[in-house]
Amino acid sequence: MKCFILRWNPERNTFKQKDFEEFQTDFNNGEEYSLRWEIEQWEEAEKGNLFILVQYNTANEGIAMIGKFASAPYERLKPKTGKIVHVADLEVLSVFDRDPDSKILITFQLEKDFPEINWYEGVNGELIDNFVADRLTLRINDELQTRDIWDRWTFGEFMGLEMYYLNN
Repeated sequence: MKCFILRWNPERNTFKQKDFEEFQTDFNNGEEYSLRWEIEQWEEAEKGNLFILVQYNTANEGIAMIGKFASAPYERLKPKTGKIVHVADLEVLSVFDRDPDSKILITFQLEKDFPEINWYEGVNGELIDNFVADRLTLRINDELQTRDIWDRWTFGEFMGLEMYYLNN
């Protein structure tokens, strides 16, 4: 299972903080909401791959969403620039409160445990190492279970994950 870090700066992205908050409300109310994201390392991406959306360069940095690609990457024209980019549709498993007082999966904690990941910059849709992805997935799953955020099934079950390092 491949894992991609999607980086999100609401100050620079067309998906603003207000959009995130609306998405979070709709998601928590069980409403369907279509989302797609640009993937720069699109050649490696496939439908079903894990994504972790990280909010950065704000007072509330950390993991904002987790899920998997609902489609393979496809071409899309960026209206403002006229540039062709590759995007994937997203199937969201969980949305985290990015209130500045929230301590859920904040970058400050994650960068200590996962120094292999650049949490603040890099390409959007960056493929990370399988071993690191497995460790991060376990951390997210533990966080979900500890905080009773996810009780229907585990993150690994949602993803259909076979943990790389447990199998090798």
